[in-house]
Order: sequence, then C-alpha cells, then structure tokens
Amino acid sequence: MRCRATQHNNSTNDSEEWPDTKQTFGNFVVNTSNRAAKEQAQRICRLSSTASMLFLYGKSGLGKTHILNAVGNAITANDSELKMLYIAAEQFNKSCIQAQESTDYTETESFRSRFREADFLLIDDVQSISHQPTVLRMFSSIMQELKEANKHIIITSDVPAHKLNNLDSRTRNWFMEFMSLEIRKPELITRMTILLQLANQFSEDVPDTVFAYLADLYPNDIGSMKKAMIRVLVNARQWPAITLDRVQSLFANVKEPTMMIVKLEWTADMPSNSPYALDANHRGRMSRKDFHQAGEALSDFLNTVLETSTTVEWRNDYSAEIIPMINEEQECSASDDIHTNDVFELDEALFDDVDWKMQDALTLISDVQRIGQKGVMSIDFTDGSIQLQQHDVIRMNNRYALLNSVITHRDALTQIAGFRTGFMTVRTEKYVIPLNQHWLRDFNKGLEIALYAMRISQLS
Repeated sequence: MRCRATQHNNSTNDSEEWPDTKQTFGNFVVNTSNRAAKEQAQRICRLSSTASMLFLYGKSGLGKTHILNAVGNAITANDSELKMLYIAAEQFNKSCIQAQESTDYTETESFRSRFREADFLLIDDVQSISHQPTVLRMFSSIMQELKEANKHIIITSDVPAHKLNNLDSRTRNWFMEFMSLEIRKPELITRMTILLQLANQFSEDVPDTVFAYLADLYPNDIGSMKKAMIRVLVNARQWPAITLDRVQSLFANVKEPTMMIVKLEWTADMPSNSPYALDANHRGRMSRKDFHQAGEALSDFLNTVLETSTTVEWRNDYSAEIIPMINEEQECSASDDIHTNDVFELDEALFDDVDWKMQDALTLISDVQRIGQKGVMSIDFTDGSIQLQQHDVIRMNNRYALLNSVITHRDALTQIAGFRTGFMTVRTEKYVIPLNQHWLRDFNKGLEIALYAMRISQLS
C-alpha cells in the first residue's frame, strides 16, 4: 500500500508520509517483550539535548517502525527545532544510486548534506542496505561523519548489530556500541489486546475466540496479524455476524501470510543471433517493451480474475512492483458499512482486501504449477485434497470459484509466458514464479488435474 501526504516542516524524508500520525507512543501496546525499547525511545525524546544512540532489533512486524514513527510524532508535538531525517534502507539505496548516476555533480554532495544537517536520524531496516560497493562506501562514509558529529541516532534491524554482514566491519562495530535492545514476540494476551484495540476502532463486535484464533495464527508477526484482522472486518460487510467458523473458513488455506509485496523481474534471454534483434540496442528496446507488456498483462489478469484493481509501478527497465489500488466506487460502496477511525482508515482496509486477494490468486497459481511439476500420488475427492510426491498436500476446498476464474482467463498467462525476448519472474516473500514456457507446461498440466479433482469432489 502506498500513502500520499505532505511532510512535516521540521523533517526532511524520503518517505512520502512521515511520521505516520496514527503510530504514537500512546497507542503502542506495551508488554514485557517491548517495554524497554519503548521507554528508552521516549527517554531519548525527553532528553533531546543529550546525544543518544539506540539500536532496536527483532523480527519483522513487531513494532520497530511504530516506535520510529512515535519518536517523530513526539518530537513534532514538542515543537522542537530539531531537524529530523527518517530513511528506510531501501530508500537509501535508491536515492544514493540516483545521486551517483546524476549528471549534476552537486547531487551527491546534496544527498550527504541531508545527513549532516539532521539533528535526529532514524534509519529503518538497516539490514537491507545494499551490498553494491558504491552504495556501501557511501553509507559507511556517512556513518563515519555522524560518529564524529554526536547526533541522535535510532536504528532498527531484523538482526543484532554483530550479524549485519551487509556492512563493513568499521560501521558494524560502531553500531555494536549503541544501546542495543531486542523486541521479542509478544505473549498471547498482548496480541489479543492489539486485535481488540483495532476492532474497537471499527466499532465491530468480534468474539474473543476470533481474537485468540488470529493471535495464535500469527505468533511472530504483528503486522500480518493486523492485516488479517482488517481482512476479517472487510469481509464482515457480507456476513450476518463475525463468527469463529466464518473466520476459520476465510483463512482455511493460509498458513503464515506476510506483508504482500509482488515484485516483477525480467530475464532477457534472446539469442544474439536472433532474427528479431539486429543489435544490442535493438534487443534492449524490444526486451523493455516486452517486459512492460507482460507486467501490464499480469496486472490485467489479476484485476479480471479477482474483480479488483491493481497497477504496476516501474522501478527500472527490468524490475517493477504490482500494488493494490482502490477506486471511488469501491470507497463509496464500503463507506456505509465500516466506520473509519484514527488508527486505520477505510482505504487501508480496502487496500489490504486487494492485497489478500492477490496473495490468494498467486498462491493458487503456484499450487497448480506444483501439481503439474511434482506429479500426483492420490486425490481425496471428499474435499479435493491432492497429495503430491514427498508428502506434499494441496487442498482445493473453498478455492473452486477462484480456480474457475483462473481457468476462464488462462490464455492471459499463456500470453505472458510467450514473449520472445525473455520472461518475467513474479516474486513474493513466499513464492518465486518464473512465467516461462517450462513453468507454463507444468501449470497447464496441473490445471487439468485440479479441474478434474474439483468436478469429481463437487459430485461427491
């Protein structure tokens, strides 16, 4: 999901909206696993005249970014003259490369100066700083300047400082000197409290059994747990009431979903002696054109199959992302059914609904291809379960409507896999789907088997 908003006057950030005003210390649910991290961050905000360095680490989705936003909101609320700079590692990589590739030699110095001028620096997901030598050198050099300048610095990471193998040893050793605090998995009662807080914001009546079920389903990722709760609230518009049975059916084919990012990558494999390409420049132009057509075709396929809206954001000539969209009609039709609030806006719920639908569709497509690739040992026609070799079981129950839609529009996948200059790979955190002819052959084979299992089970 991409949000659009203005930036605060006393901060200079690559994030399009920072700090997120909905993430404060006030609505941060405290427990034994994160209390020390929250209290130390608050202490840094209170003692802003004293330079402090804090390193927070823990698995994704446990609240590290929430704390960074809370720090930003606390400093802003105090009308502080401090200049804040928040930057995520991925954005650092992108901005650094853009500055270095610019024909304006002042761009690199301008990029560096932003860090020098900031009184308060917050770096998110530092484990994602690029291994690319030019980026790594820039990051290390900037960090060395900050070390000598006595700045306020808070850094978050998925791993402790000594495991940051993407960084040079000097920078890594400096981070090890920070006050280091781990944010661990919250206990069950805390996870249920977070879900209760979210449901109350939507004024929805949710049974405790549903809170317990979702909290148990996502023990390690609060972000995904919240997304699951939003998915329940969105689907509840079509339910007489929220019940445990309905929620369990909704998540029947979900084991441990994560925040959905659909990345597209293009692999150019046109032979240099191909009659379609006269020279390298011509091959490059044809390859870029095919990638754009393939990306748009996949977005259209998802929109048609899921009856929703997605779009392609192009990163460069050979990479892109598919992101969810909402239109005014969707927003208006839903506005009478769900109350908006200060914590999660309605458009976020709609975004997340599209997000989950994309995950359902790509999971089904991947499962169907595995059926064709691995071969079938047995089929249980009572629920459509297909047992593959190596004790791998794929359950098709409750997926028949989606499967029918994929079958109806399967020609789109054939088109996507048929470009002559290369092929597109779809990557999520769970799946890698290379949409080439080999994959298509296995997919079509698996589709026939899945269709057979579906039709027989419907007669049973």
